[in-house]
Amino acid sequence: MLSYRPRSEDALDETLDKVVSWLEDELDLDFDPANVGADRNARLLDLSDVDDIGYAPGYVLHDGFLSFGTTEEAIEAVVSRQRGEGDALASDGEYRRATGHLPGNRGMLAYVSLQRIVSLVSDISPADLDRGTANTLEETLGALAMSAGSNDGVSRAALVLTLFPGE
Repeated sequence: MLSYRPRSEDALDETLDKVVSWLEDELDLDFDPANVGADRNARLLDLSDVDDIGYAPGYVLHDGFLSFGTTEEAIEAVVSRQRGEGDALASDGEYRRATGHLPGNRGMLAYVSLQRIVSLVSDISPADLDRGTANTLEETLGALAMSAGSNDGVSRAALVLTLFPGE
């Protein structure tokens, strides 16, 4: 998620439309609009001809944030959380564990559940990742969190990798 000034939403939307048009023209990609419960439609990259796992990265402008997600469902979940529905990511123990080690000055925060990615990949592509290896990775890898911030003219980035989730 990236924040933006609410007065700039239309200008940001126009800029993103230009980027999407350029990607469609120059790289022969297709983006489809999707209703994810926000005031504006999300834009999702259509990978249906090359990807059978439902991966459809995209973005939505909503409530002062430009939010990116890996699937339509992920973006719907972000919009839902912004509206106060469901559990916040902060209620997840591994999220708190990873971000708890980051400095407080966070102009940017990124979080990836490595355990969830391994689980997803192993469920979809068992031929590429045997069950034993997948189990070991799921038990070992936790999450990756990164923050960046600036203070007194100095920019800093921090990266946290958690191992052995739930311990």
